[in-house]
Amino acid sequence: MSVGAGYSVSVEDLLEKLRLHYNVASFFRVDLADGGGETVKTLVKPSNSFLLSFMDMLYSLFTAKLYMDFAYSWLRRTESFTIEGRTTSYTRDIAGIQAWALKEDDSHGIIVGTGTAPPTAYDTWLESQVRNGTGAGQMLHMSCDILTRRVVADMSSFDVKRSFVNASGGAIRVSELGLAVHVVRTGRNKLLIRDVIDPLDVPDGWSLTVTYTILVKL
Repeated sequence: MSVGAGYSVSVEDLLEKLRLHYNVASFFRVDLADGGGETVKTLVKPSNSFLLSFMDMLYSLFTAKLYMDFAYSWLRRTESFTIEGRTTSYTRDIAGIQAWALKEDDSHGIIVGTGTAPPTAYDTWLESQVRNGTGAGQMLHMSCDILTRRVVADMSSFDVKRSFVNASGGAIRVSELGLAVHVVRTGRNKLLIRDVIDPLDVPDGWSLTVTYTILVKL
């Protein structure tokens, strides 16, 4: 489904339009915006490409065991910082599996690429990832955010959202999307979803916003 600027739709409408009749499902939305921030194209489609690593993650959670580099456990970390010659240390607990990512961190969260090979269950990363930066073939990665879970009637869902800005000086053709998580205990980044889309050309100065919606419907 590809539409023009100003397009908005509720999750319920998307379910009907995309004919998603699964108990657990996901879809993605890609918004292409010009240099002024005006949306010029929107692509909304089902995401049918959960990878084997997604099941590995669930198995690790359900068994509370380390499995295929997945382990959900809290990790206590001590960090230090120095201001005007004075060093201060603090300890914090961080969660085990994270889909959110900081600005300019292209190691996990939503990632994009230029690959065109069809997804397979055993994919471990994008075929050709677009890295963070302003060099040739690179795009600035904004923070990857997880929005508040919502419940509507018999459906529960949440969004993972990230924007990418092309400041490379040339156009970049995006043709694959992915959602990866960071496993704190093992320090590994694991790709859970990979989708190949109809190529979208992102001119210099334009931006791309990708939203993955994961939902459960009774």
